Amino acid sequence: MLETMRDLAIIVLAIFALFQVVILLILSILIYKKLAPVLDNIRVATNSLKGTTSFMSETVVRPVISVLGFAVGARRTLSVLTGLKNRKGGR
Repeated sequence: MLETMRDLAIIVLAIFALFQVVILLILSILIYKKLAPVLDNIRVATNSLKGTTSFMSETVVRPVISVLGFAVGARRTLSVLTGLKNRKGGR
């Protein structure tokens, strides 16, 4: 009698475990179907952001850096030619 109840309990627990696996699989598929479009939108937004940062780098940042580099070089050249020290301590 005890062995029969034990076997029955094992079978019932196995059925519950199988049921849980099926439910988990169904939920995973449903979540994936809901998240796939969101992930695609994130991918598109990321690519757009890459393009925007590249554009900003090419059209704004590089020219500003070039102009500032030239200005610093011109200032240093003038300070060397005139013998004046800069304000920060005179290097």
